[in-house]
Amino acid sequence: MTRKPQESVSQPELPKAPKVESGPKSSELKAKVEAEQHALRRMRMCLRDVCNRILYDKRFSAFHYPVSDEDAPNYRSIIQNPMDMATLLQRVDSGQYITCSAFLQDIDLIVTNAKVYNGDDYNGARIVSRAYELRDSVHGMLSQMDPALVAYCDKIAAQGGPMQVPDDLSGSIFPNPVVQLVTGTRASARLRNVQPEVNLGQSYEALKRPRKTVDASHAGRLWFCANAI
Repeated sequence: MTRKPQESVSQPELPKAPKVESGPKSSELKAKVEAEQHALRRMRMCLRDVCNRILYDKRFSAFHYPVSDEDAPNYRSIIQNPMDMATLLQRVDSGQYITCSAFLQDIDLIVTNAKVYNGDDYNGARIVSRAYELRDSVHGMLSQMDPALVAYCDKIAAQGGPMQVPDDLSGSIFPNPVVQLVTGTRASARLRNVQPEVNLGQSYEALKRPRKTVDASHAGRLWFCANAI
């Protein structure tokens, strides 16, 4: 009597475990956040210095502060979106300008408003010309900024703004500040209301590593934003 061969029973195929996509490491997130904040801080410092240079220049006094109807009759009814350098500086301090192009849009607005209000008036032609001179001066200063910094800030704006800091990393990236008491006659530049010296032309990559020494031959051109007048 022959025994029938046993039919092999196929085991059901078990479902494969889903692949878990590993996100960026905390160290990578921290480095990215720090790099973006560093770039935006440098951008603010440069734009702030540009504003202060214009505010110290008496040639542009007509554009230093908001125009009132006492200075220019019916100005508010004619100009719907006024702009001035003091307002620009406030926006810089509050971080509203991520890129140079956004800053220049409001500079262009100063020129546009001057043209709209003064029209073809002969007496107002000098104000319009001065507005163009202001814009040329700002473009000249911003042209000396490091292209790498400008491009990096443009990239931050293109992605929708700077990366948000995760809650578990906020303490390590932005530690609590250490308060130091100032004694004697020496005080920090900030307490003495002195603007920090900013070099618009300094390489953004060079900013990432501290420099131990400064060549005396380069000291004169190292600080572009300092000593506005």
